[in-house]
Amino acid sequence: MSDLKINPRNMLLKTKAIVLHTIKFRESSIIVRVFAELLGIKTYIVNQVRSSKSKKFLSAYFQPLTLLEMVVYQRDTANVQRIAELHLWQPYRTIPFSIVKQTQVLFLTEIIHKTLKEESPHVELFHFIAKSLLFLDQQKEHFENFHLIFLIRYSYFLGFGMDSAEEIESQLRQFIPFNEQEMKVLDVLLSCDYADLVILEPLFRRKLLDAILIYYRLHMESLGEIYSLKILRELT
Repeated sequence: MSDLKINPRNMLLKTKAIVLHTIKFRESSIIVRVFAELLGIKTYIVNQVRSSKSKKFLSAYFQPLTLLEMVVYQRDTANVQRIAELHLWQPYRTIPFSIVKQTQVLFLTEIIHKTLKEESPHVELFHFIAKSLLFLDQQKEHFENFHLIFLIRYSYFLGFGMDSAEEIESQLRQFIPFNEQEMKVLDVLLSCDYADLVILEPLFRRKLLDAILIYYRLHMESLGEIYSLKILRELT
């Protein structure tokens, strides 16, 4: 866990963070929304990040789910804060070079951005997301089910954990029916960790993904349309 460092004069705080969402602001700046280990959801404005002359901040640091270490100005009365220092906390080795991993990360970024509302710190959730991403980055093969297992485990942090295939089937039977064999496979997946090898046919993997997303929507009306879903289906 990071140590919270406070300068009483300048209100400087040091924390790790995960990039959730960025939007362009004016000619060369961005507004970035992050999930900070010690601060929860925060929004920062970063000037000159899209300028070729900028040496202080690099646009690559603000790619989806990048793991950062930041020193930030913290003022309780400001909705949008500023960053004083910025470094990569754990640079990704494989995610930027794998189209499948990039697509999984883009999809999970959209899910997290639309579901995570932690305005106060949630250290356990922060480390779950960070450790999950680092596991994906380290895997050389057999990561096709990563996004499914992530969604299953993430659902517990959102308050509606997916406990059994029977429970899921009872809620989804009018949308996506499962036969007995499919429910057995689903039960196995519900108890899996990322490192566990479960071979799924692509069509069934897509069916499971659709079912999990419907389950999410039954419990979170705000989820809405997932724009990256089409590409994820095609690649996994």
